Amino acid sequence: MMTDEACFATLRFFQVHKEATAHGNQICAKAAHMNTAILESILTCPHCGHAKQETMPTDACQFFYECENCKALLRPKMGDCCVYCSYGTVRCPPMQEQRGCCG
Repeated sequence: MMTDEACFATLRFFQVHKEATAHGNQICAKAAHMNTAILESILTCPHCGHAKQETMPTDACQFFYECENCKALLRPKMGDCCVYCSYGTVRCPPMQEQRGCCG
């Protein structure tokens, strides 16, 4: 049985994921317009489905991320600059600000 904390985290994940999916690129466009990047993203492991909210770095791309559940080492999908762009609910701050990543 799930603890109250785990249940709340799961519900929050689905709420944030639903909002991010519903708004799509509007989230990034709004952040770029405001000159404020969204720093929180929920990374979801493609191997085990574990999801965790993380704070993204603002000045660099994060190329590797170890899932705390299954210990899989995540790397960006081809064409993406970082794990947040591949597995997160929000793209990384450099991409949100349309200044490119890791350049």
